[in-house]
Amino acid sequence: MFGLVAREFLPPVMPGLLGIFLASMLASVMSSCDSFMVASSALFTENIYKPFVRNRPDKHYLLVGRITSLGIVLGGVWFAFWLPGVVQGMEIFWKIGSMMGIAFWLGVFWRGTTVAGAWASTLGALLMWWLTTRQLFIEVWQQLPFAGYFRFVVEKGGHPEFSLPWQMVLYLSTGVLAGIVVSLMTKPVAEEKLENFYRLLRTPVEKGEGVPPAPCTIPDYVISPPARKIFPGTSLEFLVPSRISVIGFITSWLIVAFLILIFYLIVNT
Repeated sequence: MFGLVAREFLPPVMPGLLGIFLASMLASVMSSCDSFMVASSALFTENIYKPFVRNRPDKHYLLVGRITSLGIVLGGVWFAFWLPGVVQGMEIFWKIGSMMGIAFWLGVFWRGTTVAGAWASTLGALLMWWLTTRQLFIEVWQQLPFAGYFRFVVEKGGHPEFSLPWQMVLYLSTGVLAGIVVSLMTKPVAEEKLENFYRLLRTPVEKGEGVPPAPCTIPDYVISPPARKIFPGTSLEFLVPSRISVIGFITSWLIVAFLILIFYLIVNT
């Protein structure tokens, strides 16, 4: 639909707009893909390969990163050809992204999140996703007395499938619950690590700050703002929005409204 709308509406507006659209789309796709490639290869090299193969020169790790980048690109191409369609690919990306995001948001907003809890949230969500694709699980939910009213199961291609919205509700709820329960039952993260992490989150980057002395650290001359919590005295890290944050939030929504208005004017001219 995205390409169809561009082909139907852009050429009548102005000659050359369709070409600009294609060039912009390819540029945005390439910028996203190369950032994923570099970030993924760096994560693998620094967090998986380097802890097992220590004390090697930088050229060695750079070569490993380059080889990993090639493998990631080949894997992405294979995945693209494996997908049955664009819609199915979008659904898979939504699911995986949301599952990985559970541990991220738990860690950002709750000090009680542990390493084991983060693993449990992701693995628990993956397990529930897998269960919702099993026929036995679907049949059990079909037999529930209120299943027809809530439409947990729908017909697709002549066979029953778990409804996508309810599937997402189930695995997200499972991931959040697993992360919280396991975090409460496991050893908490050291307080000094937590303080450093949340200080990094609330400290803005200053102009001309330069490179910090070590990863995940703040230069000594940078003064971090105090933690103004909405719920002081608790382990919840919901901070009072700063003036810049509020202005940025409002400005972003104004830009969104402007873009919608432009599209509306194009469609109705």
